Amino acid sequence: MADPKLYAEPREVRGLDACSFYHSIDLPGHGLVTGDWDLRRNLHRYLGGVTFHGKRVLDVGAASGFLTFQMESQGADVVSFDLSEKYPWDFVPFADADDQAVTADYRTSMHRINNAYWYCHKAFRSRARVVYGTVYGMPVDIGPVDIAVFGSILLHLRDPFLALQNALRLTRETVIVTDLLSRKHLFQMLLRLPGRPRMTFLP
Repeated sequence: MADPKLYAEPREVRGLDACSFYHSIDLPGHGLVTGDWDLRRNLHRYLGGVTFHGKRVLDVGAASGFLTFQMESQGADVVSFDLSEKYPWDFVPFADADDQAVTADYRTSMHRINNAYWYCHKAFRSRARVVYGTVYGMPVDIGPVDIAVFGSILLHLRDPFLALQNALRLTRETVIVTDLLSRKHLFQMLLRLPGRPRMTFLP
């Protein structure tokens, strides 16, 4: 089992105004809180129809926690893994970008997303635990998990293969990878390389 020192201490968050929600979520005591993405209608398909009851699950890139709390409600013991404002985000260093401003905006955004996670954690009376870090240095002390979940995470990463490698060395049964593919690039794939894997750089 994982070393308890790995886990972040719960954060006391006083109100929704201190939060940013990555996913829309039905929050006890508040009703629907709207986020950037709404996965509620097709959640079962999004998670590949996998059964979570009695499973230890690693939610990679948990953000404000929607998937964590949904899987927990289905009987999973969930470890949420994500960045905090202390860790760098992978972003493309465009020549005309102000790196310091981008970093400052990221830290503020990540802090607010972390706040949303802890606000929901309290509202759901969750037992999920959190490990903060980067996918490139995911600690083996998390211990074995039955299922690892990558919910639209790989598209954000400089090295998606290393992220998968680090999570899968802990995973005993199943990995769920859900990602975005635009209609344009799907059409190109079907025309050029039917039935073969493809990666496209979209900075």
